[in-house]
Amino acid sequence: TEASMRERIIKQHKNAEGKISILPQFVADLSEWRDAQPTKDLHQLYPQFKFIILMKVRLVKTSNVTFAIDACQFVLRQYPNVGMVIVGDGPEEGKIRGHIESKGLNSKIVLEKSDGDMYSYAKTADMFLSTTSNEYDDRQLVEIAAAGLPVVALSAGLAQTLFENEKSGLLCAPNDMGC
Repeated sequence: TEASMRERIIKQHKNAEGKISILPQFVADLSEWRDAQPTKDLHQLYPQFKFIILMKVRLVKTSNVTFAIDACQFVLRQYPNVGMVIVGDGPEEGKIRGHIESKGLNSKIVLEKSDGDMYSYAKTADMFLSTTSNEYDDRQLVEIAAAGLPVVALSAGLAQTLFENEKSGLLCAPNDMGC
């Protein structure tokens, strides 16, 4: 993990503390994200949504998907044409489905398994939401940004370096539900 890499470097190089940035896994060619032509359109798949919030995440506890649902519920209820598409799978799927149901958001949130075509999702959603920070998510933020999709992310990890708050993305403090 990022924390363990940082600790190993500091242990070997004491003067490096506070000067370390862990970069995401190298993405050789971002032009494929920039230039990809969608093969499907989320707005055609979900015509009830005029504005689509996209999450691509592994459905595990550390991904904070239930936090994202709780944070978005006001917007989803206030604006009838806003919807959320969460793409992913993992051991927390049942819990997340139950959380969506308990909030009464079944008609506002779609949970899909990934089919590998994130280009289409990134090119046809209206906003990308990330509520976690790890090496995988940092790489994903680079790819999503290259696709041109506006990003709301935690002000942690590489997001702080990639985005200028309220200019190239919206950065939120961890656990800031209002943001």
